[in-house]
Amino acid sequence: MIKFLKEKGKLNYFELFAIFLCIVSAGLIVVFSIGFSRGFAISLRHPVEHPEIFGYLGDFLAGIIGPMLSISGVLLLYSALIHQRKEIKINQDALKAQIEEFKGQKVELELTRQVYEEQSQTFSQQRFETTFFNLLESYKDIRNKDLDLLKKSFFESMEKINFKEKDRKLDGIINNKAFLEIYRYFESYFQFTEMILKHIYESKGKEGEYYAHIIYAMLPRWEKTTLFYYGLSNTGLSLKVYLEIFNFFGWNFDPSIIFHESHQYKYQHLDTNCIK
Repeated sequence: MIKFLKEKGKLNYFELFAIFLCIVSAGLIVVFSIGFSRGFAISLRHPVEHPEIFGYLGDFLAGIIGPMLSISGVLLLYSALIHQRKEIKINQDALKAQIEEFKGQKVELELTRQVYEEQSQTFSQQRFETTFFNLLESYKDIRNKDLDLLKKSFFESMEKINFKEKDRKLDGIINNKAFLEIYRYFESYFQFTEMILKHIYESKGKEGEYYAHIIYAMLPRWEKTTLFYYGLSNTGLSLKVYLEIFNFFGWNFDPSIIFHESHQYKYQHLDTNCIK
């Protein structure tokens, strides 16, 4: 019977024992009441003459049944505390499971964020390189169109400049009429060069040196000389900013592109340590 109640109602031993005490108490009340009424039938017929008999009955029942019911109450209270503790434990376990689930979601969100950032960086890189190589193709077209004329003008300018030691001063070169004509006639070429370097800087910052050096590697020696001194002229100051940012001439520096070694110090990050 107890096993059946325990399985059926999911009661613990404290609750079962408390129920047992309650049943016993109820049975005792019934049994003693019947027995008492039969044993004292005469007194019960004359309650007025023997009223104390009911007091005896009450004292007897209170002495026997009262402690049993008190124990039952204590057991039920203890059982309630056990159930409450189990519920708290269940809630704690559920909360821990929820926390673990949140942690899992956090990890998934972090992975999703990383994937999104990688995709965004890949997309930005692809977009930048598409724009860069399109500009580079346009740059090649402009150079191919005017390259022969620019080269011819450069060497004609070299013939017009007297390269005695006293004439190798920087002002005497960048302000030479022959060079000024090159700067003015091929202004669009220099502006396009600046535009590409500006695009690299705005997209990649100083980390865009690799792409700037691609441009540097395309140029023949005489063209590097032209860019070098154009950047030092009054009209080429804005281009000079980007040439310095990317250490344009410091990468694989060729000292033969300048007319005097003192000119290299006009560019930041360019010194004798760069010369190979």
